Amino acid sequence: MAVPHSSSLLQYLNVTTIGVLGILFLSYYLLVRRSRAGKRRIGPEAAGAWPIIGHLHLLGGSQLPHVTLGTMADTYGPVFTIRLGVHRALVVSSWEMAKECLTTNDQAASSRPELLASKHLGYNYSMFGFSPYGSYWREVRKIISLELLSNRRLELLKDVRASEVVTSIKELYELWEEKKNESGLVSVEMKQWFGDLTLNVILRMVAGKRYFSASDASENKQAQRCRRVFREFCHLSGLFAVADAIPFLGWLDLGRHEKTLKKTAKEMDSIAQEWLEEHRRRKDSGEVNSTQDFMDVMLSVLDSKNLGDYDADTVNKATCLALIVGGSDTTVVTLTWALSLLLNNRDTLKKAQEELDIQVGKERLVNEQDISKLVYLQAIVKETLRLYPPAALGGPRQFTEDCTLGGYHVSKGTRLILNLSKIQKDPRIWMSPTEFQPERFLTTHKDLDPREKHFEFIPFGAGRRACPGIAFALQMLHLTLANFLQAFDFSTPSNAQVDMCESLGLTNMKSTPLEVLISPRMSLLYRYTTTKRLREAFSEFDGAQIVVKFNKAWGSLCDYAIKKNEQPLTWREESLAQIKEWVNAKKIHRKTDTETKLKKIDRMSNKEDRFQVYEDLVFAQKFLSFYSSIKSVFDDLKILKDIKREHLMLKLEKHRQIDLTMAVPHSSSLLQYLNITTIGVLGILFLSYYLLVRRSRAGKRRIAPEAAGAWPIIGHLHLLGGSQLPHVTLGTMADKYGPIFTIRLGVHRALVVSSREVAKECFTTNDSAVSGRPKLVAPEHLGYNYAMFAFSPYDAYWREVRKIVNTELLSNRRLELLKDVRASEVETSIKELYKLWAEKKNELGHVLVEMKQWFGDLSMNVILRMVVGKRYFGVGAGGEEEEARRCQKAIREFFRLLGLFVVKDGIPSLGWLDLGGHEKAMKKTAKEIDSIAQEWLEEHRRRKDWGEDNGMHDFMDVLLSVLDGKALPEYDADTINKATSMALISGGTDTMTVTLTWALSLILNNRETLKKAKEELDTHVGKERLVNASDISKLVYLQAIVKETLRLRPPGPLSGPRQFTEDCIIGGYHVPKGTRLVLNLSKLHRDPSVWLDPEEFQPERFLTTHRDVDARGQHFQLLPFGAGRRSCPGITFALQMLHLALASFLHGFEVSTPSNAPVDMSEIPGLTNIKSTPLEILIAPRLPYNSYK
Repeated sequence: MAVPHSSSLLQYLNVTTIGVLGILFLSYYLLVRRSRAGKRRIGPEAAGAWPIIGHLHLLGGSQLPHVTLGTMADTYGPVFTIRLGVHRALVVSSWEMAKECLTTNDQAASSRPELLASKHLGYNYSMFGFSPYGSYWREVRKIISLELLSNRRLELLKDVRASEVVTSIKELYELWEEKKNESGLVSVEMKQWFGDLTLNVILRMVAGKRYFSASDASENKQAQRCRRVFREFCHLSGLFAVADAIPFLGWLDLGRHEKTLKKTAKEMDSIAQEWLEEHRRRKDSGEVNSTQDFMDVMLSVLDSKNLGDYDADTVNKATCLALIVGGSDTTVVTLTWALSLLLNNRDTLKKAQEELDIQVGKERLVNEQDISKLVYLQAIVKETLRLYPPAALGGPRQFTEDCTLGGYHVSKGTRLILNLSKIQKDPRIWMSPTEFQPERFLTTHKDLDPREKHFEFIPFGAGRRACPGIAFALQMLHLTLANFLQAFDFSTPSNAQVDMCESLGLTNMKSTPLEVLISPRMSLLYRYTTTKRLREAFSEFDGAQIVVKFNKAWGSLCDYAIKKNEQPLTWREESLAQIKEWVNAKKIHRKTDTETKLKKIDRMSNKEDRFQVYEDLVFAQKFLSFYSSIKSVFDDLKILKDIKREHLMLKLEKHRQIDLTMAVPHSSSLLQYLNITTIGVLGILFLSYYLLVRRSRAGKRRIAPEAAGAWPIIGHLHLLGGSQLPHVTLGTMADKYGPIFTIRLGVHRALVVSSREVAKECFTTNDSAVSGRPKLVAPEHLGYNYAMFAFSPYDAYWREVRKIVNTELLSNRRLELLKDVRASEVETSIKELYKLWAEKKNELGHVLVEMKQWFGDLSMNVILRMVVGKRYFGVGAGGEEEEARRCQKAIREFFRLLGLFVVKDGIPSLGWLDLGGHEKAMKKTAKEIDSIAQEWLEEHRRRKDWGEDNGMHDFMDVLLSVLDGKALPEYDADTINKATSMALISGGTDTMTVTLTWALSLILNNRETLKKAKEELDTHVGKERLVNASDISKLVYLQAIVKETLRLRPPGPLSGPRQFTEDCIIGGYHVPKGTRLVLNLSKLHRDPSVWLDPEEFQPERFLTTHRDVDARGQHFQLLPFGAGRRSCPGITFALQMLHLALASFLHGFEVSTPSNAPVDMSEIPGLTNIKSTPLEILIAPRLPYNSYK
């Protein structure tokens, strides 16, 4: 009765009443919103904003935007806001804020704003560089990373890069020869040259096209059209469109930008459509190219693939064009700035060319294998990228959710501007930040790399939106710049300084042309013109013996040149080989009428002699005629000024013709002489000859020194089985034989590496060759006949499983989904430990705990829950204690057996003996492990068949889905699932248990470190709650403790066994295929040239001298998880667990040893570096009672 019906309210409502109510509600909403916002700390806004347009007028002045924003940063600090029309933007100008953006808040800041250029030029945002952050972008990025710009694909296409660079150098030389002035110089516009070279490389890789030539002025229409459209794309992408800042004015199309964008987009699509149709016709007609370009790959990958809003053709065209535009323009920008900086710093130029002359010489052009030795040139490229990053303000980003950055609240929809130009000139990091000093990357900043997460140097961006083509870009920059500097001397007209003005745009292009004067600096380049003229002149010759005669004549000239020290012998050899190739290609046959010509030389009594002399004379006459056509070449080389015709004639040796039809008996006539004895003797002779030749060739190769003390048959095995641990013995050997030497493990040779320089060479230049695994007894039986990917040989199967592990199981996304598992298990274990203390504490308030067991149970629970959804130890284990111990025992036995030496591995011929019964034990353990895994798999399959979905899929669930219907060679899906799951369980638990045990042992033996760690925890976490994952980023000292533990006690001190799958050169030594690799991490991590007091436990070093060193495999002085293709795929997960578990334990309990005795630090031999004795400690709670409830 008290509440009137809704219809009775209508009589009171009129327009005025509704208007008043609307104003009241709106006012209330705005007041509430304002009061809430007032409680948030907002980044300071720069002064000078105008209504509607905000700060746009300040960014459109005479200064470039990144310079203006840098000046603002000096006033407002490293993080402030501006308004771009109606849009708020956060400007970040320090490496600390950049790190916080691109790590903690990376996902929130990984989207792109919807801009006019991105819409029209980017196929309505399907071009992945412009796409918003979502499932489509992730899928296309995955395709690009795994299929197009992977190390494997770049390796397959390395010949494209090399051939284009060499061809461009040759064309530039021809241009010089045709147009050089009286001073021997020619003017070249280098922006154009770098652009054409880069575009040729990219076009060949993406679409199989080559359009541009430095020496050919008459380019075809398609080339001109292509160049114009791509340059227009880059120009338009960097222009300001009114609609991007003030959307409601977009309909005006001020400046007619939108119309131009649509026109250029249409032209680009027309070009891409032509390429796509050509590729599809070629595919449909069965024309298979041995080296597929990117468009071919995309046609295959996208076939029947559903990518949401876009069809396959649109995705293919958009992705290919993105790679072309992104790859070409940024590379051109950097090469142009690098050359400009060198021309303005001639001493640097001189040093670079001196390095090239020493490391490469002047007899050949630079190849990619040389780059690793050109450290000064690499430093030049880094310094160029520092001073002139390709995109001075990075790519535009947009926050997709509210977050906190630098203590300031950042609202969803805010745009992010990373001022890379300001970050990379921070005077706190860089001494003389505006000076061009490549030397800084050889001294104070030698460990900084643009590919790694050094946030003070991120020219290619960082985080999810980092440039996916960093590896390709660096390969092109190094190879192109090195070849150009090696091949030519160059200067500016009148030796004037190069104008260093920049232009406005998406990329940081030089505003004026780069005109330079060039001249060749290598005698090698004369060869190119010589061979070109030889090719033209040689076409006049015929006759089957022209090759032989030319060999002798050319040889005479070159021999004479060598005596005069004019040209190297290699020139002669290469020229002869090329001439033979021309002749063979032309299929020249003798056209001489032999009988007619012999009558003219009737004074000769012997028919064959008469014929031979005649042919020699005819050739000599033709050759001397031919000489006149190329005389200018020889005059240039100054090798013929003293050679007369008579001298040349005398130097032509006689070559006797042999009638093969008469000299060689028919094969059937030989059979009568062949019997068993004859065949045996011939066989022995051939074998002896083969061995002698092989030995003589091997003798010319430089082999790494072999350690002394080897015994027959067993080699050095007896030295590795003594009282010392193997890694200690090998470390002692390294002190004597150097950082690289060999040992013999039975009949197998092994290369032992103990320094970061050699390790880097192994895992960069030679990584593919050293990624194999030796076939050992343990991996065969315990690893499901090598199906366990950690033990698999380096092949298609391993790559496929590794890809599944990286993308489906241990990806950042998967680990983020499972973060609650880690957190809850650590928290539960801490609470259970408190409960144990409460029940069993002594009169002093302590309880004795064996920590190896505790860390093992914790690690096992976390891994088992993630992999198979099980929890075996402690509360909630479901009464499965017996099964738990069975599982733990099997995995412990697994690792014990893996670390054992089996006679068969060293001396295969004695394998049948099974000395020690190891093989039998391995088979038994393998059967037990498979039994456990099979039970889990059947349980998961039943759950899947019954439709029981708990919403949180463990790894075995994921593998069941991924492997369903997938064909992988040799192994069935169940075997792969069990092998992969067991690999993750065993690899994750044991290595984490080892590291946590050593970390606590080291801390207990260094109580001052323990004190500092607790102080840090109390400061950043407090004593009212337990540690959570979000606290870890602030616990820098604890992170340093973990790093120092991994340095002193790496989980696998000799890393995982590897085997060379091909011959290669390591440290200047020849390493034959089949050699095993032993990486002595224990010795490498204690290198006194890198680590001060290397045997001491000093976490502080990772806060000072080594603060930028990371354990993820990119800094070769610290490789606890390995490096290269075979590095541990679970590094991220391992570090998350190590930090969280150690921090939680130290924060939750006071710890000490019985009688305060030092912890025994002895190790036991094995695959992992486990502590030999239990770690028994006394614990007591250090937090309030309610923290453990």
